[in-house]
Amino acid sequence: MPTVNPSRIDYPRILAAAPAHDYAALREFLTDELPYIWLDDYIAMLPHRHNVHRIPVEGFEYLWDMSGELVQQGVVAASAAVDDRLIAAHGLSSALTKNGPALFTKPDPATRLRRG
Repeated sequence: MPTVNPSRIDYPRILAAAPAHDYAALREFLTDELPYIWLDDYIAMLPHRHNVHRIPVEGFEYLWDMSGELVQQGVVAASAAVDDRLIAAHGLSSALTKNGPALFTKPDPATRLRRG
């Protein structure tokens, strides 16, 4: 049976660096910082090449590793690719619009999350 390693992310340290007593500033800080922290943690445990996109949908942001794109672009052989996967999601829920939420849209290359 596979084992799950505990997260290496030190959330108490991250919160200690965040603005105190101001919900809007805390939300902005976490929205700006956490995707990169999650990305670093994800990359540290990968045995394969990554292709991460930030995709906003209905007030949430999804971090997807789109390995299939690398195969389509000829960057990675199909035999070395992994399935596309959701890495993280964050956001605030809100009431549905009369048309309902969008389920998924093809990622724009500009959404690609790059470190550094």
